[in-house]
Amino acid sequence: MDSKGRNVARVIELIGPVSKPYASAAPASDRTDTGKEGKKLYLG
Repeated sequence: MDSKGRNVARVIELIGPVSKPYASAAPASDRTDTGKEGKKLYLG
Protein backbone atom coordinates (compact mmCIF):
# COMPACT_ATOMS: atom_id res chain seq x y z
CA MET A 1 0.00 0.00 0.00
CA ASP A 2 1.11 3.52 -0.57
CA SER A 3 0.67 6.34 1.95
CA LYS A 4 -2.94 6.83 0.76
CA GLY A 5 -3.88 3.17 1.33
CA ARG A 6 -3.98 2.15 -2.35
CA ASN A 7 -2.73 -1.30 -3.38
CA VAL A 8 0.32 -0.82 -5.59
CA ALA A 9 2.10 -4.19 -5.35
CA ARG A 10 1.82 -7.81 -4.24
CA VAL A 11 4.50 -9.32 -1.98
CA ILE A 12 6.26 -12.22 -3.69
CA GLU A 13 8.75 -13.18 -0.96
CA LEU A 14 10.38 -11.88 2.21
CA ILE A 15 14.18 -11.92 2.33
CA GLY A 16 16.89 -10.95 4.80
CA PRO A 17 17.17 -11.28 8.56
CA VAL A 18 14.07 -11.49 10.75
CA SER A 19 15.03 -8.28 12.54
CA LYS A 20 15.11 -6.24 9.27
CA PRO A 21 13.32 -8.10 6.47
CA TYR A 22 12.95 -6.87 2.90
CA ALA A 23 10.00 -7.68 0.66
CA SER A 24 10.24 -8.60 -2.99
CA ALA A 25 7.09 -7.30 -4.69
CA ALA A 26 5.39 -7.33 -8.10
CA PRO A 27 3.40 -4.33 -9.34
CA ALA A 28 -0.38 -4.55 -8.94
CA SER A 29 -0.93 -3.10 -12.44
CA ASP A 30 0.83 -3.00 -15.80
CA ARG A 31 1.40 0.75 -15.53
CA THR A 32 5.08 1.57 -15.12
CA ASP A 33 4.77 5.34 -14.70
CA THR A 34 3.25 5.28 -11.21
CA GLY A 35 6.04 7.31 -9.59
CA LYS A 36 6.38 4.74 -6.78
CA GLU A 37 9.96 3.72 -7.61
CA GLY A 38 12.17 4.32 -4.57
CA LYS A 39 9.20 5.26 -2.33
CA LYS A 40 8.27 3.64 0.98
CA LEU A 41 5.39 1.20 0.88
CA TYR A 42 3.40 -0.23 3.77
CA LEU A 43 2.04 -3.68 4.60
CA GLY A 44 -1.62 -3.57 5.42
